[in-house]
Amino acid sequence: GRVRSSAGRLPGWDAGVPPGPKRSIAADRLRRSGSSQTLVRKLTLPGPRPPPRERALAARPLPRAASSPDMRENLDAFLSALSAPGGPPKSAPGARVTSGVGNHLGGGNACRHHARISEDLADIAQRLRLDPEGTRRELIASDAWRYYADYLANATRQAGHRQ
Repeated sequence: GRVRSSAGRLPGWDAGVPPGPKRSIAADRLRRSGSSQTLVRKLTLPGPRPPPRERALAARPLPRAASSPDMRENLDAFLSALSAPGGPPKSAPGARVTSGVGNHLGGGNACRHHARISEDLADIAQRLRLDPEGTRRELIASDAWRYYADYLANATRQAGHRQ
């Protein structure tokens, strides 16, 4: 091997593949479509570009409509979502495989955490039905509604995807 390789190719070696640099798919595509000047013209905008800050602000998503407030920012929207008929949706850790070899995943820490969150949300919804003003004062005083609002929003979104 090593001693003979300095002499070049031996007669038994595959001589069908010519040596040389590897071909680039991107470079081949550029050669087929035209010159690099065509690519540069495609990528550049006519005229000067706005400053980076303005481009970043323009790329931000539009604010939500006032008719559908986000429950993560609005206590009343959170409370109305909690007191919806049927109670709050169950919180789940995400897409999990529950069949086959991995069917023991229900005992994982994430599953137990989300099960406790679902129990807490159901408990808050029950307390809200029994004592609305007291529960509201407690949630405002502890600011715990912001913590649960994130989980409730995710559970609501997941319930919408499951349907």
